[in-house]
Order: sequence, then C-alpha cells, then structure tokens
Amino acid sequence: LIITDMLMPRGSGIDVLRAARRCDTRIQVIVMTGHPSIEGAVELATLDVTDYISKPFDLDAILELVGTHLEEQPRDRERGDAEPA
Repeated sequence: LIITDMLMPRGSGIDVLRAARRCDTRIQVIVMTGHPSIEGAVELATLDVTDYISKPFDLDAILELVGTHLEEQPRDRERGDAEPA
C-alpha cells in the first residue's frame, strides 16, 4: 500500500501511481491532495487509483481506510495469487 501526495517537489502522485502500476498492478495507491480537481480525479481513475482523498483529512478515517485495504491483501493469497508486493 502506497500513500502519496498529488503534488510533490520532484514529481506527482500520478507519477507514483504510474510507477506502481508498472511494477505490480495489485499495489494499492492512495493519493491525497490539497487541491482536488475533476481532471486529476479522472486521470487517477484511468490509472486505477485505490482512493483519492482531499485535505484536510481525518486521521482516524485514513487509518480505517488503510486497514480496510490492507485486510484485502490476504484474500489474494487465499485465491492462490502471488504474494502482494
């Protein structure tokens, strides 16, 4: 599971998501942003982002979201898929 920001000094959340998809399509990526936009959300959706979260965010909600996504990983192993990255 990767949590990244949409805008960073040397890249973007979209760059991180693209790199993750090249490595393993099962890697879950949550992108946060302080400047949400329809265009950004659409681009992330076309790259199969796990979640797109606007700032400010509630830490408890983020922790619950992360827990939910991490719980999904063992099901992959039960189906016989390779270990999650």
